[in-house]
Parts: sequence; structure tokens; C-alpha cells
Amino acid sequence: MIDYVRSSLDVVGSERGPGRVRLNLVCGDGTRMPFPRHLRRGLPQGLLEHFRDPGPLLQDNRRVLRRGGHVVIDVPNAGTSTRWEKVMIA
Repeated sequence: MIDYVRSSLDVVGSERGPGRVRLNLVCGDGTRMPFPRHLRRGLPQGLLEHFRDPGPLLQDNRRVLRRGGHVVIDVPNAGTSTRWEKVMIA
């Protein structure tokens, strides 16, 4: 998981308990992620709507995906399905 704000990562880290999925928490910029091209999937969740120009964010998501990888974009909406988000996170 990458976030630009360290305190956001601290909250995520403090909420993880036994039996939870192991996450690598990285403080960084989503338009210049410090990852090589090896990720199988990406989920910019609740992020795209905060960019005046989301092009650089989408381009960097594409850059870090391995061949055959997928990006699922989740933009909040009053009708967003919580079930779908749970499936994608799992």
C-alpha cells in the first residue's frame, strides 16, 4: 500500500491484527511509485477524484504493472457497493 501521507499509513499499520493480510506500507507519490514493473494488480481507491489531471497517476499505475496485470479504479459514490470493495481487497 502506498500513501503520500505518513500518518495515514500509521493508522493502517495500527489497525492490522493477527490473521490479517500482510501489507507493505510505503510512503510515496502515486505518480512516481518506487516500484519496478512487477505488480499483478493495482487499486487506486478513492484517489482519482482528487487529481485535476489523473493522467500521470494512471500512467504510473500502468508502468508498475507486470504483463497481464490489472488496475481496478474505485471512485467514491453514494451508490458504491461495499461488497465489491471487499471482494477487490480480498
